[in-house]
Amino acid sequence: MITFKQYLLETISLTSEKGVVKQLLNDAIRRVMKFVYSEIVREYKDGVITDANIMKKIKEYVRYETYHSLQRSLVTHYGKEPFRVSSLSFDREMTADGDVQQARIRIHRQWLDVIQNQLLDEIELASYDNPFFDQDGEFDENSLKDAFLYYQENTKMDKAIDKIVDIFVHELVHVKQFRNQAKHLANTGNIEYRSYLTKNKKEFNRAINQKATEYDMKIYHGSPQEIDAFAHNMAIELVNIATGGLEIEDFEHTKHLEHLEGMLFSVEEMLKYREYVFADTYKNRYKDFNDPKNKLFYKVYKRFMKKVYMEIQQYMSSIKNKIQQVKNNDEELWY
Repeated sequence: MITFKQYLLETISLTSEKGVVKQLLNDAIRRVMKFVYSEIVREYKDGVITDANIMKKIKEYVRYETYHSLQRSLVTHYGKEPFRVSSLSFDREMTADGDVQQARIRIHRQWLDVIQNQLLDEIELASYDNPFFDQDGEFDENSLKDAFLYYQENTKMDKAIDKIVDIFVHELVHVKQFRNQAKHLANTGNIEYRSYLTKNKKEFNRAINQKATEYDMKIYHGSPQEIDAFAHNMAIELVNIATGGLEIEDFEHTKHLEHLEGMLFSVEEMLKYREYVFADTYKNRYKDFNDPKNKLFYKVYKRFMKKVYMEIQQYMSSIKNKIQQVKNNDEELWY
């Protein structure tokens, strides 16, 4: 029988979702660019767009479509079992990077703003090099096509996408936690939160709602739910550092084996020096808990490090499985 404690402290392995979420976002952005391009062409042919208002129309379309396309793409994919995410919104009024209420995820709008602004900057730069209207006022559809379908992804946009990936995966952990606890307690409205630093529910609720002091933040980070979720984020960051952001799914043939084996070697090396490597990543959220003299703090720190270690070990296992799968596929071609 699975106990409530096991549900509460369950390690929900979502590190592998990192690549899926990023692919969904990149695909959604490409769809937006294709759609906006086709709409601009259509509106020009209908006489709606002119040289004077084309950039205004492009900005309206890009901002509206990126919001809804990214939102729709993630909710459609993660609206199914085992997550059943019900909604996603990008909110500029938030104080945190992200949060979740049951299965409703919110992410701070600033990261979407960066993506939108970078796309629009790329389009505007392209229009200077190859104007959408020539000197005679004739519409140049090829110039518009080049700007939309062959836009350059840049570092700022890529970092914003990675940030949304990190936040979304972090909140997915909480969605899964909520569902598991709700099933076990048969009460979807009351999910028990707690912290290793306090057994007082009033103090805990005040701390996580206000986060007014440094100790409030420690109570928040000391809850099993946040330890799990931040461990996922840190594992993702460390894996990115070790593998250079390469995805396991990108390698299908024996000619790719050296890349997979190189990734495995990099992750193994990182784990040899994990205390040094871990200490300098993910904004050191748990560094201050590394105090053997404070038993409660040290318990949180050890639990967090163990979760991160388990996540990375599981990622190593997935690389090993992929290596074997590639080798097996190659053998089947010869027999």
